Amino acid sequence: MQDGAVVERVRPDNKPSAETAIHRALYALFPGARACLHGHVVEAAIAAERAKKGAKSLRLPAVEMIKGFDIWQQNPKADLPLFANRLDVAKIAKEIETRFGKTPPAVTALMIRDHGPTVWGTSLQEAYNRFECLEFLFNYAARGVK
Repeated sequence: MQDGAVVERVRPDNKPSAETAIHRALYALFPGARACLHGHVVEAAIAAERAKKGAKSLRLPAVEMIKGFDIWQQNPKADLPLFANRLDVAKIAKEIETRFGKTPPAVTALMIRDHGPTVWGTSLQEAYNRFECLEFLFNYAARGVK
């Protein structure tokens, strides 16, 4: 992790994804994080597109699945950090480091406009569960339920 060396490859010619810089930033910021997952969710991209230009977050629906992020309040106001998409992913990673270094996010997830969400957890299973919860929350929000 510290030197950026790849420790396992399925095939010798595999290379780390561009998002590796983001994952490394998250691991450095949150030592308890043992897994990061990134994906492409249509409803998430639509929600980010609908957010005001320059918005720094997206409000997540206050429904049962929010508990997947260890938020246990009644009718919580949980915001998902939102970042601009850039071709230079290292710049996104730097913005994440700067922002989260000052104020950790309320949820262990973030969204990159026109791209997709990233989640992290203390294990691969926890990160997977959180990604699934986030996908549910975006699907719920996309249906316009209030």
